[in-house]
Amino acid sequence: MFTLTRNEFELINPDYRGVWQKECTELPKWPQIREQYVGKRTILRQGALLIEDMHFAIMT
Repeated sequence: MFTLTRNEFELINPDYRGVWQKECTELPKWPQIREQYVGKRTILRQGALLIEDMHFAIMT
């Protein structure tokens, strides 16, 4: 896991950062894991989707 400041996150091109908004109801355990994904900030880096609190943290 790595850390970023809010400013560093905002400097990432908007095409490579965002907030998870999609509901993935086709996943069998979605209701139990939903809070780990929806509303979390995301970064696309080297072809991988990185998710806040799983792969990186934003420090204020």
